[in-house]
Amino acid sequence: MSVLSLLTLNVQSPSAERARRQLDWLASRPEDVIVMTETRASDGCRLLAEAFTAAGYAVINSCPRPGEHGVLIASRLAIRPDDWKEKLGYLPSRAVSGLLPTSLGDLRLIGLYVPSRDASPEKTERKRRWLDDCDSALTGTDAHPTLLLGDLNVLEPDHQPRYGFFAAFEYDFYRSLSEKHLLIDAFRHLHPTATEHSWVGRTGDGYRYDHAFCSRSLADRLLSCDYVHEPRLTKLSDHSALTAHLAIEGVRRLVTSDPSTAASPPTLFGPAAPAPAARTTGRMPTDAPAPLGAPRLGARVLLLDDQDRVLLIHARDPDEPDHHWWELPGGGLDPGETPADTARREVAEETGILLDHLGPCLWVRETRFHYRGRQHHRREHVYLARPANVQPQVAPQRTPNEHLGLLGQRWWTVEELAATTEKLLPPALPELLHQLLAGTLTNPIELFE
Repeated sequence: MSVLSLLTLNVQSPSAERARRQLDWLASRPEDVIVMTETRASDGCRLLAEAFTAAGYAVINSCPRPGEHGVLIASRLAIRPDDWKEKLGYLPSRAVSGLLPTSLGDLRLIGLYVPSRDASPEKTERKRRWLDDCDSALTGTDAHPTLLLGDLNVLEPDHQPRYGFFAAFEYDFYRSLSEKHLLIDAFRHLHPTATEHSWVGRTGDGYRYDHAFCSRSLADRLLSCDYVHEPRLTKLSDHSALTAHLAIEGVRRLVTSDPSTAASPPTLFGPAAPAPAARTTGRMPTDAPAPLGAPRLGARVLLLDDQDRVLLIHARDPDEPDHHWWELPGGGLDPGETPADTARREVAEETGILLDHLGPCLWVRETRFHYRGRQHHRREHVYLARPANVQPQVAPQRTPNEHLGLLGQRWWTVEELAATTEKLLPPALPELLHQLLAGTLTNPIELFE
């Protein structure tokens, strides 16, 4: 029987040292999908994100700003960002969402880290406002099979023991998940009378803060939902983990390695390397990246014609001719260039099309990959362009490496992208283009692969 397995853990904004210990434990776990809550823009959380990315996991990061908290998803199964979290207008980094292709079709996975509070009016209002905003954003969730996991910082109304500190609006949010949004508390569904706690205070009082909810249509597929107390008891975190298993098959399993061996302080946190020297042609060598700890910066262009078709370049690894893919035109920054400068130059050199104007940045994609026998680390800004003239105005000027690696180019419709079995970069391109054309891709997003 095929099983979809998930785990959620509050990583508690770890230091780099504690994040490495958390990584060792998470790497030993068998679950397909890991939802990490209480992340921050810190060295520890960066280590976790980069290690899972380097190991081949699909990573979706809510990218909290300094001082804010966020959520990180790392998945051995293909998952692509979706636009649900864009409905959150208040503290949006406390949510992350993606679409997980399965034997049942796409499942929406939502990771949440709900604000905590004390007795102060400011923090009480912050939590109330966020819960109200999230409740509104979840409207219509019942129309799409959904899994919702994370540290909700709310208790079920019948929680044992009963605490007088919690307010009616906090219990109302829990009730709304079930009664309004038709989601099922997976642990309570399978353990109707059990008393379990995922966080224990200094006085020994226990709280069940960490939750997994699923759509009612998935209830019959729930196989297990249990707390794993090892992280709390060994002080990896002040929270226990929560696992869930469902009789569902993930249809695209990625090739992954051990993330605990993919991370090392010298590469992840070492000093940034100097930019490679330019060749006599004035262009950067495409086969000479900076070390993995210092991503080479680049830019690409999502180029649309008047029929909303996108131009993709067909490329291959010259050392592995059977490894080929379709990608957006673009490349690495030359010294002194801005990403926008690079985008225009690369499009002209690869396609002959001159861009007088670039649209907004749509996403920033950070990726690690193997090319010509070496590991590479890139971070690229991707811009929109809709030129009036999509015919080449100048002759393409390709480097020797590009002559070996570029096979051709083609204009694709969004329907053709969705139907193809060819490798696309980024893998989420069909969904991203669909969102762009639907007008729902309105802010730059971060992609980690």
